[in-house]
Formats: sequence, structure tokens, C-alpha cells
Amino acid sequence: MDVMNSPDLEAEGGTGKPALSASDSHAAADTAVCGLAGQETAAGHARDFSVSVLARWGLAQLCEDVRLVVSELVTNAWRHASDKGHADEQIELRLFRGRSAVVCQVSDSSSREPALARVDETAESGRGLHLVERFSQEWGWEHRDGRGKVVWAAFSIPRTT
Repeated sequence: MDVMNSPDLEAEGGTGKPALSASDSHAAADTAVCGLAGQETAAGHARDFSVSVLARWGLAQLCEDVRLVVSELVTNAWRHASDKGHADEQIELRLFRGRSAVVCQVSDSSSREPALARVDETAESGRGLHLVERFSQEWGWEHRDGRGKVVWAAFSIPRTT
């Protein structure tokens, strides 16, 4: 299933970003937002929040994949905020539920573009975006007009029979 061409998620202008951007939250059937302090506990809070929201939406079958991806995205946001010396910065997690997909967005003030690193078998880090790519339907990012960036990942909602 092509998430970006589904009825409730359309790619905008070839950017590869879902139509459910932070400014388009009204397009989603359901929206949940969680502000996270830029600290080591942020990823744990984000995982708990995501699982709770998905359970409330009746989408427990997505919990494992979304939990992993949200953890990676929030960890990256925290690391890059910390690199800038803004360890207390706010990171925001948004979950959108459309008819056929759930989109997770993590925003931070860093303008550093996310990039897939070449995997070094001996390195302790550098695999996060590879996991995001593997466990989400698709993912991408966009700048936020001089206010950092939003990194998103989309997950298809399984059809029920």
C-alpha cells in the first residue's frame, strides 16, 4: 500500500512529506500531542505516550513498530538539541490518525538534516534511521521556517476483515 497516495495522506509538491504536517493537523481524524523536555527520559515518555494513544485509538497492532520508531526519532532530537547546548529544549511528538495511516512527527529546533549513516559494525550508534526506515511505511523530514525541523514516519493501518 502506498501511504503517500492514500486518500488521507498525499505527498505535497514532490517533497515526500505527508499532507498531515504540523500545520495541517485539522486534516487528521485524530491528533495527539506530547511536549517532551529535551532530556534523557524523553524517549521513555514518548514511548509510553505513543502506546497509550494507539491503544485508545484501537491500534494496538501498531504499538511495537511505532514505539521503536518514536524512540529513535525522539532520541535523535534530544541528541541534536544537546549537541547545540540546549539540553532543556522542548521536543514535540505529534501522532495523527487518518483513515489508512498513522503519522508520527517529532519536532526540534535543530536544523541539522537527518541522514542515514553508513553502518559501522563496531559503532554503538548510527543505526537509528535505518530502524525507522525498516519499521515504518516511509519517513522523511522538513524544515520549519528557521525554527528547526520535523521528522516524520508513517505507518499503514491494517485493514480489518
